[in-house]
Amino acid sequence: MANSSLYDQVSVPEAFKKGSIDIKLSFFIMGFANLVNKQFIKGFLFLISEIAFLIAFVTQVIPSFQGLITLGSQTQGMKEKVVDGVKLQVAVEGDNSMLMLIFGLASLIFCLVFAYIYWCNLKSARNLYVIKKTGAKVPSFKEDFMTLANGRFHMTLMAVPLIGVLLFTILPLVYMICLAFTNYDHNHLPPKSLFDWVGLANFGNVLNGRMAGTFFPVLSWTLIWAVFATVTNFIFGVILALIINAKGLRLKKLWRTVFVITIAVPQFISLLLMRNFLNDQGPFNALLEKIGLISHPLPFLSDPLWAKVSIIFVICGLVFPLPC
Repeated sequence: MANSSLYDQVSVPEAFKKGSIDIKLSFFIMGFANLVNKQFIKGFLFLISEIAFLIAFVTQVIPSFQGLITLGSQTQGMKEKVVDGVKLQVAVEGDNSMLMLIFGLASLIFCLVFAYIYWCNLKSARNLYVIKKTGAKVPSFKEDFMTLANGRFHMTLMAVPLIGVLLFTILPLVYMICLAFTNYDHNHLPPKSLFDWVGLANFGNVLNGRMAGTFFPVLSWTLIWAVFATVTNFIFGVILALIINAKGLRLKKLWRTVFVITIAVPQFISLLLMRNFLNDQGPFNALLEKIGLISHPLPFLSDPLWAKVSIIFVICGLVFPLPC
């Protein structure tokens, strides 16, 4: 087989210009060069993927892209219909903006996946051009498969997780980002109602509109919580780890067990315990009153400011023993 360094020296456009007719046709008919050079299984896989894409593009992708642009035009409602001389109100099915957005994004990902398969076809044609140029033996499907199973085994293993990430992580993430550019709200809930693209109007309302009074306080508290919850967890966690791992400290395993209990116990139970602990009549308020620091119970759970402080306190108590 040709030296792998030659593949890097020969570009795909160069293979198209200087290659034989089968190499050139592979740019339009996927797998043609593989079929001509008796790589039948590989060639048929490329060809079938192209045929399947073209069929899906006409029947599914184009309508999905149209729905992605319009997000629907027909709303659900009642339509008057005459049956045997009697006027009846019949329900009319409408478009679903949410499904149109999801299918449109899924079709976009589908096209990107096919673009990668098409690029693999071009690289395969380029490789055949190099092999024929150097007079090397054309590898069989079994040899190509062994390359995927050995030299590129990591890429083979990553194929299935990558598809899962595309469908269950990237697609929902992009979907939620796209919703920010629509007028989706309680007045535009599909399938009863449609929503439409509004561009940056939502961001304008957040920055200087009627939502600014709600958004900026929530944003500031979110940033405060993120900083305190992260910094305190790291600082206290590292300090606790240094203390427990210090020389001369006895019963290290016992102390580690005590602190890790907060992680081992399900968080739902831990939160219930914290709610009782910080209650107006709970142990913490009783302790503070007993030592004379307060004269009446502090509203850790009812007052907005104290509730925020309690949240930071709880998250620190649940997470900072991790470095132990």
